[in-house]
Amino acid sequence: HWYLMALGVAPGRQGRGIGARLLSPILRRASDEGLPCYLETQTERNVTFYGKLGFEVLLEEREPVGGLPLWFMARQPVRAE
Repeated sequence: HWYLMALGVAPGRQGRGIGARLLSPILRRASDEGLPCYLETQTERNVTFYGKLGFEVLLEEREPVGGLPLWFMARQPVRAE
């Protein structure tokens, strides 16, 4: 599997497709290799962003200290047609 650790786009540049373009070659390679991708996010807005890229929420929890939300997400490989 692939674990996606960090992705960031400057706030003033968000919403322009930059994040999706950064992830595209990684997701394509993972799919070509037949491997799923996993990630976590603490930002609800990112859940929607990653969902548009084919990720699904596996688990939503709250951190024990501070109670911040944490979403665990996965994307299965996509077969090219």
